[in-house]
Amino acid sequence: MTIAASGIISGIDTAALIQATLDAASGPRTAIENRIEDYEERIEKITELGSLLGDLEDALTDIQDIGDFRAFTATYNEDTAPFTVETDGDAIAGTYDVTVNARAVEQQDTTNTFAADDDDTIFGTGDSLDVTYGGTTTSIDLEGLTLEEVADAINDIDGVSSAVVDNGTSFQLLIAADDAGEAITYTETYASGPATQLGITNTQAASQADVEINGISITSDTNTINAIPGMTLTLTDTSPDQFSVVIAEDPEAIEEQIQTFVTAYNAVISFIDVNSVYNEEADLRGAFVGEGSVQRVASGLRTVLTSEFSGLNQDYDALSLIGIELDSDGDLSIDSDTLQDLIVDEPDQISDFFTSTDGFIQGMLDRLDIYTDSIDGSLEVRTDSLENRVDDLEDQIDRQDRRLARLQARLQTQYAGMESLLGQLNSSSSFLSAVLSG
Repeated sequence: MTIAASGIISGIDTAALIQATLDAASGPRTAIENRIEDYEERIEKITELGSLLGDLEDALTDIQDIGDFRAFTATYNEDTAPFTVETDGDAIAGTYDVTVNARAVEQQDTTNTFAADDDDTIFGTGDSLDVTYGGTTTSIDLEGLTLEEVADAINDIDGVSSAVVDNGTSFQLLIAADDAGEAITYTETYASGPATQLGITNTQAASQADVEINGISITSDTNTINAIPGMTLTLTDTSPDQFSVVIAEDPEAIEEQIQTFVTAYNAVISFIDVNSVYNEEADLRGAFVGEGSVQRVASGLRTVLTSEFSGLNQDYDALSLIGIELDSDGDLSIDSDTLQDLIVDEPDQISDFFTSTDGFIQGMLDRLDIYTDSIDGSLEVRTDSLENRVDDLEDQIDRQDRRLARLQARLQTQYAGMESLLGQLNSSSSFLSAVLSG
């Protein structure tokens, strides 16, 4: 609050006196502001913690999606091979010699050319076109149709596409199958005997893909070959050359996803630790000091990490047994050799440990839900409580402001009265002096 300068008669800086009085009376308001600042910082940090816990949940869910915990990698000459390779957990390690003799291609056809694409006098009564595709025949009555309308009718056939092509001097239809290797056949009937007919001509015949894998001939209507379990070939070209594809187990790929979880967990614990620092001498007090709800997050997660999941009824039922341990700082770390060996030697047990309903990930997700549930999670409840406290304190600030405004008005009135009285006394003194001196 700013007080205008006064004390012209008394020579006393009454504005400074009023301001000093208001400053002294503002102590409770300042204390309330400090509490609001403290609560708002706690809300901010709890919100950040919730985001980090969300990252941890995402990492755990990604591990669940690995499935059977078998991963493979494909090694081949990606620069020159006429195909690409993808693998999944059903792959079989080994070397596969691949030759791509032919790719599957879609049938394409064209018609005779026409002077206009909007002429509805081309076809007469009884003119028709039968289109057979995928075992289904569709009859199109051509009478009164323009070339554009014929294209629209063909487009209504599932699996067949058509468009009018303008070559600059005339128009014709382009007809194509949507699926490689699937043939289209036509029957054109012109009962009215028009001078101009569609005259559909094949420009590219449908053909199947032809691939040899380890000497075995494989044909396919598509360029995606799934003949070998766990290995998908996508044909991009043809070549008379033979290309070797080496499929090998890839435990590193699984470890990378587990490492994402480890990193996310360590980020949570580090964030809690940093904001729980208390040092009175250095005047350090983290936002989580005294926040029991947050400290229970850290202890709860550690409980799951160190648990044995005996309900799995297997040898490897704890993180520490598969090469994932808490170090002296409370952080998780991975022994890569131990973990990767077990991924290769005991994939079923590793998979069950992580993904079973009685396993680690479900246990961790259930624990996280206690803290992060958007309705009744402990962090949400705590945040709501802090926000309510802030609202109450802001109401107290408003009441303090009104109290201080009343105090200021009263002091200004009192000092103004003093100045007025001094003015009157000064006038009387001057009058008396004048009379006495006369």
